Amino acid sequence: MGQSSSSISIRAPSRPASTPDSNSKYQLFVASAYARDTIEITPYLQLIGGARIDRFDESALDMNTNTNRSLVNTNVSPQAAVIVKPMPNFSIYGTYSISYLPASGDQFSALADGTIILAPQKFVNEEIGVKWNINPRLLYTAAVYDLERYNVPLPDPNNAGFFILSGRNSIHGFETALNGYVNPNWQSTLGYAYTDARVQLGLALSQKNDTPGAANVFKEIIRRDPKSAEAHNNLGLVQLQAGDSHSAETEFKQAIRLKPEYAEAHYNLALVLHQDGKEAASGAEFEKAFAISPELRNLPRE
Repeated sequence: MGQSSSSISIRAPSRPASTPDSNSKYQLFVASAYARDTIEITPYLQLIGGARIDRFDESALDMNTNTNRSLVNTNVSPQAAVIVKPMPNFSIYGTYSISYLPASGDQFSALADGTIILAPQKFVNEEIGVKWNINPRLLYTAAVYDLERYNVPLPDPNNAGFFILSGRNSIHGFETALNGYVNPNWQSTLGYAYTDARVQLGLALSQKNDTPGAANVFKEIIRRDPKSAEAHNNLGLVQLQAGDSHSAETEFKQAIRLKPEYAEAHYNLALVLHQDGKEAASGAEFEKAFAISPELRNLPRE
């Protein structure tokens, strides 16, 4: 037995608006469509699949300089799930989904030369969990998840208004909860959640220009997991922000040794080599980065 649903929505242009910070007028067109299907293979097994397509078409007129900038992002976000029900009141599930955030984030009125060339941030989420209806008044849930975030931009210390890429960042976690009714008017929840987001903490400190704090976070991650290419790449970015190009080069090279197809690490190494006047080596690293991830060609080489 199958169930399906689909929808399409189109939003009219946003009304021109300005803010004291950017003094800009902007327009935003958003169009979305999705389809989802649930297939019941047996009473004990369900498959769910779907996809959503989003198109963000935005433009912003900087009233200070009379400069008009535009950005169009069109992305397809797939999702899938498997549900196994060995008992009517107990299920085990696994989900996989991808979603995107436009390069401008939620600041649609603040497009700049450095943001219109960025690829959208990509989020890949995987989750495995269980749900157990112990009785009609009591539900137990538990899940472990892994969230991978790609194309996270950090300010480029050598090119104001532009960005360098931190590559992939991971958030891992576990959560569990017991939900029940003491009586019809009293619901109680007992829960626990654990999130390992040290990479996100390091990036947050870096974005606040706390380079020593950010460096300490990434060094601790490397101490615990010396084979983390992402941590070496992010430490290199922090060192580059601090003006230590030699240490940054060392970290980028280590990230590449651990993960040869790490496009962002090749790109960041190319930037450091270019900064140090090593043009031949820089050019070779740029080409390696572009071969792995062609969209990086849109980023500046300065």
